[in-house]
Amino acid sequence: MRGAALYKSYCSGCHGDDPEDGTQGVYKGLTAEVIEAAYRRVESMRLLASVLNAANDADIAAFIESRVRP
Repeated sequence: MRGAALYKSYCSGCHGDDPEDGTQGVYKGLTAEVIEAAYRRVESMRLLASVLNAANDADIAAFIESRVRP
């Protein structure tokens, strides 16, 4: 539930309302570490590094894992 709320608040604007389709860099097997690396690599995501913590990233990754088809 936390991951879904965080995704909706911070990710859906660019990655869509539901990550099920695996678009815009959202894919099965995404981990918190991959999300954290994206904060450094993707200009539009840099601000999130100061807003979200490691637990938030793990929650978002778990939500994405539950929704994206293999």
